[in-house]
Amino acid sequence: MICAAISEQSAEDAVNVGIDSASIGADLVEVRFDSIQEIPQDLSVFQKIPVPKIATFRTLSQGGKCNFDEERLDFFRECSKYFEYIDIEYDSKLSDMQFDNCKKIVSYHDFLKTPPAEIIEKIITNLQKKACIAKAAFYVRSVTDLYEIITASQHLTGSYILIGMGELGELTRICYDTLGSEITYASPCIGKETAAGQIDVKSLKKLGKGCCLTGIIGNPVSHSRSPDMHNAAFRSLGINGHYFRFRCEEDELEKIVQIIRVLGMKGMNVTIPYKQKIMEYIDEVDKTAEDAGAVNCIMNEGNQLKGMNTDIAGFRESFKAAGVCVRDKNSLIIGAGGAARACAAFLSEEHSEIRITNRTKEKAEKLAKEFNGTVVDSADTDSDIIINCTPIGMEGFEKESIFQECLFNKNQTVMDAVPVPEITKFLEKAKECGAHIISGREMLIYQAMDAFETWTGLKPDYSVMSKAYGETR
Repeated sequence: MICAAISEQSAEDAVNVGIDSASIGADLVEVRFDSIQEIPQDLSVFQKIPVPKIATFRTLSQGGKCNFDEERLDFFRECSKYFEYIDIEYDSKLSDMQFDNCKKIVSYHDFLKTPPAEIIEKIITNLQKKACIAKAAFYVRSVTDLYEIITASQHLTGSYILIGMGELGELTRICYDTLGSEITYASPCIGKETAAGQIDVKSLKKLGKGCCLTGIIGNPVSHSRSPDMHNAAFRSLGINGHYFRFRCEEDELEKIVQIIRVLGMKGMNVTIPYKQKIMEYIDEVDKTAEDAGAVNCIMNEGNQLKGMNTDIAGFRESFKAAGVCVRDKNSLIIGAGGAARACAAFLSEEHSEIRITNRTKEKAEKLAKEFNGTVVDSADTDSDIIINCTPIGMEGFEKESIFQECLFNKNQTVMDAVPVPEITKFLEKAKECGAHIISGREMLIYQAMDAFETWTGLKPDYSVMSKAYGETR
């Protein structure tokens, strides 16, 4: 059930927002009395709300505004006449009391962290001894935290509500039924959230069960515009879906793969630095991933995770849209990681002469051998095409430099696979020398279009993703 959490300053406004929330699909509402400045003597006014109601008078330690406990006893007794549920904190002595005519929710909140799964299980089990419904909410700081909540849910029984707070916690709010939660909390509308990571009723109702859940794995991912693009594509095509960011440490890759399986997520993009490492944790790779030697897109088909590479299509479509033919041209790739491999696969298809330069010469030699290329010094200036496939220039790598001197000329086409910033210093220098430049923005949009079509079977319009990405600067 979807519960609209209401925190208005007056009883009249709370009633009206409750009625409105019910009209847009809320199955029940929670009235946060600790937000109401003057609580009415007659609580029967809340019976105007046409769905079941939860009365909450949260203490300061549990995220509310109430400083006292003793005086709440009479209040909750009065609430029990008009509300179907009352919510009491686990550390209040009122949680041991019984209230006639309504069900008792006993809640626990940790606004700083998420404990291990076994601790979560113990917390909820202890709450269930006092409550009709046990409620536990934890702040999700990492993929590991999310994994612990999901793991705990697989061992719980009885009536409970299990919530992850924060941006990553959104996933637990959407997949509450998969986690076994009886209730998920939502805001009445955007801007009326009572907890971090809350989604509004209308959006949550629209997503519904079995929605298309996707996302991106990498480190860093805060700069990524993929969520904007994919969520815009979902809206434009009328698909009930949502795209998340997952900042992942290397030792969390196995956990994120397990999250995909348990929650039935449709797919995931993979970015720096895990395009090769992720291959250890999935079930198979297709030809595009084999050719690129890297996976940047995962597809979940019946809980079998298939890795593929849409970066190849991203490079191909970017050059095609720019009207640049690479066939039989001399092409220089800077870098030897996952993006460089995808670039080499594309250039190889086009019979371009591949040259590779990299800080670690051994890696360059290995990549050159696989794609029948040659390793060159970074001072090589006679390439027709130059493509930067390193992270230099993106967030966290701004101070690093690829070249000590300008190597560009007006006869070249220069591409930077770094999508943000749109025009890197690398491209600025190339443009100053008269070269034709291609931003990583284009590659990101085209590879995203390919991934979206892989997951949904529908191809989004370029203009939709381009607009969501942001205007060209």
